[in-house]
Amino acid sequence: MQEANLAQPAGAQIMTKDDKESQGDSENPKTDSNSQIGNNKDGDSSSGDAGNSNTRGVSIAYAGGGRQQPILNNAVSLFQQASQSLSAHAEKLFGSDDSSAGEGDDSNNGKDRKVPCYCLPCLTCGKGEQGRATVRMISTLIFPLFLLSFFLLDDVGRTVMRNIRLRNDIGQGGKVTIKSGITHPVLRRKTLHSFPGVKREILWVPLEHTLSIDSKTAVKASMKCPRGVLFLFHGCNRYAASFFYSPQGRKLVSLAYKAGVEIVAFEKKDEKGCWDWEEDGEPVLKVGRKFMNSRLLGACGTNTNGDESYPPIWAFGASSGGTFVATLAAKMQEEPAKYAPFLFSAINVQIMSPPEDLDWNIPSIFTVMDGDEITKTRVQERVSKKSQGGPFKMIVTSGKKGIHPDHFRQLYHDDKQMSGKVSTSIYQDLFDLGLVDPSNNNQLVGDPRGQLADVVASIWKKYDLVVREETAPADSEDILPYGVSQQLMRPLRVDELRDTNSIWFLEELNVAWDQHEITAEGFEEVLAFFFEYGM
Repeated sequence: MQEANLAQPAGAQIMTKDDKESQGDSENPKTDSNSQIGNNKDGDSSSGDAGNSNTRGVSIAYAGGGRQQPILNNAVSLFQQASQSLSAHAEKLFGSDDSSAGEGDDSNNGKDRKVPCYCLPCLTCGKGEQGRATVRMISTLIFPLFLLSFFLLDDVGRTVMRNIRLRNDIGQGGKVTIKSGITHPVLRRKTLHSFPGVKREILWVPLEHTLSIDSKTAVKASMKCPRGVLFLFHGCNRYAASFFYSPQGRKLVSLAYKAGVEIVAFEKKDEKGCWDWEEDGEPVLKVGRKFMNSRLLGACGTNTNGDESYPPIWAFGASSGGTFVATLAAKMQEEPAKYAPFLFSAINVQIMSPPEDLDWNIPSIFTVMDGDEITKTRVQERVSKKSQGGPFKMIVTSGKKGIHPDHFRQLYHDDKQMSGKVSTSIYQDLFDLGLVDPSNNNQLVGDPRGQLADVVASIWKKYDLVVREETAPADSEDILPYGVSQQLMRPLRVDELRDTNSIWFLEELNVAWDQHEITAEGFEEVLAFFFEYGM
């Protein structure tokens, strides 16, 4: 009863207001349509049964009667009013121009009314429908960015927490495992220019390791200052890119990569020709110097004198590339200031005896094949005569190798395409065509680049990329050259892709014949020589 008495004044006031409006309507029966709309909106509560003022006052204050709690009903009422207010604002903001009529803009149907930009209250988005269209466009653009920010914050948070764990575990003496490898390298290639008019393309793989504490925490860390930089120079008729997809090249690069050595391969002016000092000498020296200054400048700090410090630089050259590397070493020794910091501290010359008139004192290790008697004899003579400046050293391969049924499966263990069945099939082709001798450890019966060249070509063409694509099941995965990943194929040129189709087989047969071919055999010893004498 007390609650009803408290509500009485409010009810009375409402009834008084309604009575006045009713009287005004009766006194002024002719009103415009806008006034009628406004009266209907404000006078909804006056419609219905005409009871006494006390009863109606109670009904308005407590819609459900006096038994419900006033606070709860007030909250519901406020929520309803807020919803109606938001709906009204949305209608005004995004509705058509007709909906703005009666808002004080009868003269131009609301087209001149400025639409505020609620994300930046101090700005306006335009007038009328154009302003509302601008607001809708801004909302369409901002909302996806708003969602994207949550994903970015999540990634940043995960990265920060992972790095904190790594730092804390290292600081507390935790064991950090370093995993290195180049199973699927990301090949970079870039043409460097040096004034005047000198340019040459180089290829490299960024040096990166994975640091891990446990199975849940693994961080990829790039090494800005490598333990060394190894420049690679291929032989005649070989592309610089083949260091990254041929069977022996892949082994060389992987071993160096695991040792923390950055790999850089130079292209010849004529990639299908041989190295020519007149065409390639000066460009390589100048571009090599620019590479060192642009990529490694400041990466390794400074020495005790405050000068820029660089990692040791080594060179590897096979066949024609071996002679070119020896010539570079001799030129660097003659004019060190001209080519610094591009100065070799050790070199590896493979399957080549450089000309006798070339002389240098940079520590050098030679790799020769046991089946190449002429090269082996000449290199041995040079090494035995070189008593000062060196050291000079020669390593010899183990001789001819047999090719067994699982040979190619083991060679391409990281390639799912090279199954045991495919490897056995390749061996069977070699056996059926009389290229291997089972009674002599399955060694080749002749030079694969000589009298057996046509027969050898018939085998790799049987496993040609196009042939495999035609015979593959419809639901099979992408058919790729053996030993080549999708990410490695992207930067390769057409001629290089064509080369991948045969080199996986030809190079391996040449290595098995053991006379004149790039080889990864003994390369661990080469790296040990570099770290001991070329630092």
